[in-house]
Amino acid sequence: MLIWGGQNADRAPIQGGGAYDPIARTWRALSSVDAPTPRRYHSAVWTGTEMVIWGGDDNPERFHSLGNGARYDPVKDKWTPMSQTGAPPARYAHTATWTGREMVVWGGAGCGMDAVGSPIYCGDGARYNPITDTWSAMTSAGSPTPRVGHTLVWSGRHVLIWGGAGPGCGGSSGHCANGANYDPATDSWQPSTSVGVPAARASHVAIWADDRMIVWGGVTEHEQFPLGDGAEYFP
Repeated sequence: MLIWGGQNADRAPIQGGGAYDPIARTWRALSSVDAPTPRRYHSAVWTGTEMVIWGGDDNPERFHSLGNGARYDPVKDKWTPMSQTGAPPARYAHTATWTGREMVVWGGAGCGMDAVGSPIYCGDGARYNPITDTWSAMTSAGSPTPRVGHTLVWSGRHVLIWGGAGPGCGGSSGHCANGANYDPATDSWQPSTSVGVPAARASHVAIWADDRMIVWGGVTEHEQFPLGDGAEYFP
């Protein structure tokens, strides 16, 4: 198990992590050479050979988005910085998944600041190929409205995005009861069905289970009430 980054008890972003061997029940530190700068609210995916860290925030007093990252090889205990050419705008609290060939990054916050100095929600993303160290843009036609607190899973064919919170879902921080499916083969979006959807929510969890996405839990608008229900989605 690989752990990296986050924040300490004083909310200061951390640079560092560890590798845990559950058989030997031992920890070892990860190399710091060429490692990403300290950050929190970043994403991490496992490619089968490397952990890929991207994005995040590095200011505990005022959010500051990051648009860089690095790949970690646990066999060599080595970090490799990622290209920033073609990368999506810097952000934090986004989601990412591994498709078997690429890392897909989408959504989050910190894609600029609005007139009153609040972070702008992100409604875009990009795909990263670690073999070629290159980024590919994702079309915005038909994509979900900008949001945070959503889930993103890979079905084996589509990237499924659902739920979250953003101004496009109603009000200043309205929660979402919608989503869309992204096909990387055709670079196209298709809205997910609105029939039988669970109540709007953010900060929920979702997994892909053979032929369906299972969504459960989360919070209602303004995080007033935790939810104890969910639903299955068959794309």
